[in-house]
Amino acid sequence: MVWEVNVEDGIVIYALRYALGRQTYAPDDVMIAIRSNWNNINGLNKEVIKKDIKAYLDKPKTDMWYDDWKNFYEEISNA
Repeated sequence: MVWEVNVEDGIVIYALRYALGRQTYAPDDVMIAIRSNWNNINGLNKEVIKKDIKAYLDKPKTDMWYDDWKNFYEEISNA
């Protein structure tokens, strides 16, 4: 079930930081949520999201979602 919920950009950033490095379905859920709301996130918070993902990617590949985060980073960097 998908619900539309209005949240502050900060909540999206909290969810992102929680999901980075997780070995659960949280990364996929967060990438879907950010992707579907990208146009509603302000420019400063978009940069924070990209910076956080880049910092994660700069570390050695450690989990099953690494390649997905890399592809997602490239996608939002070109949006």
